[in-house]
Amino acid sequence: MNTSKWYSKYITFVKHKQWISARKGGEKVYKKFAELLEKTGKTTYQVSKDTGIAENTFSYWKSGRSKPKVDKLIILARYFNVPLEYFLDFEEDGEDNAES
Repeated sequence: MNTSKWYSKYITFVKHKQWISARKGGEKVYKKFAELLEKTGKTTYQVSKDTGIAENTFSYWKSGRSKPKVDKLIILARYFNVPLEYFLDFEEDGEDNAES
């Protein structure tokens, strides 16, 4: 499956199901984002400049003030060259990431 079809599949999922961030909040996604920052040696400022995502967006995720939107996660997945599932997979918490 090509990349655009793959991302379209997730956008469709988000439109028709309650998205994972509605249950878990931005803190869990920020944790995954922070792991990528550490692994790559990047800062939120660098990522913000490179992607066009406002730096305060990351702070809002970290504090739980806002929940990540799929368009931002797609940008970050492409930027860090990871699959979108990287941000949606919280199995280490003992919870699955699909709605029942």
